This record gives sequence, structure tokens and C-alpha cells, in this order.
Amino acid sequence: MRSRAVRAPRTWTGARCSKARAARSEWDGKLPRLEAVINSMAELSAWAHLRSGGRQKSAIADELIAFGNRRDWQLPLIDLATQCEAQVAADWKAYCEAYDRGAFDATGKGGGRSDRPSRGAGARPSPGHRLAVA
Repeated sequence: MRSRAVRAPRTWTGARCSKARAARSEWDGKLPRLEAVINSMAELSAWAHLRSGGRQKSAIADELIAFGNRRDWQLPLIDLATQCEAQVAADWKAYCEAYDRGAFDATGKGGGRSDRPSRGAGARPSPGHRLAVA
């Protein structure tokens, strides 16, 4: 069976991509596909940094390579990412609990914040939202 490539919708502005999203529904729990997309995004980001090196007083390619080879920033960055992951999980759990208690007025008929956009803070969690906080 031939695998189908996942295509992220893009909006082009001149030579720049202003929006690129990968739909979660396309992944079907297939981690290698997601890893491939993330690796591609990382490569594109790195290429853009290298390509713009030295412009408007930014670091040149040699400085970026030297920074990448240093070891003094990598472990602190991993520690920070781990802390952020824990905070996001805690925030998601608190949000889901508040939602389950009815803290958000999804009907728009009062009781909730009137300045809330239609999507965002009051958006309904997915049916399996408790699984995401395991």
C-alpha cells in the first residue's frame, strides 16, 4: 500500500510562508511521520538562519556553527524545556478540570467572560482530553 504524503496548508506572502500547520488528524498516532515533519521544519529553520547570516548585524554562519558546537547551553535548554512541558501539562489539567466544572460558558448566553473570542480560552477540550494529561 502506498503511503500518502501529509501536506500542510500554506499561505504564501511574497517569498515567505506566513502560515504552515500540520493537521493533527492526519497523524493517526504515527510518530515517524510526525518526526519527519518536525525534522524538516528544523532543517528549514536552520537553513533560513544560515542564509540570512551577517545581515543587519546578525551572526555569520561561522558564529552560528561555533555556537552549535558549544556544550554550555544545551543541558540548560533541555532543563528549561522539561520545566515548560510540566507547566503546560499542569495548565492543561487545570483547564480541563475547570471546563468540566462548567467554568466556561460555551453557549455565549452569559455567565462567562463576554470579551472571550469564539475560539481560544473557552474552546471545548477534545473528548479524550483526560488522556492527554496522564
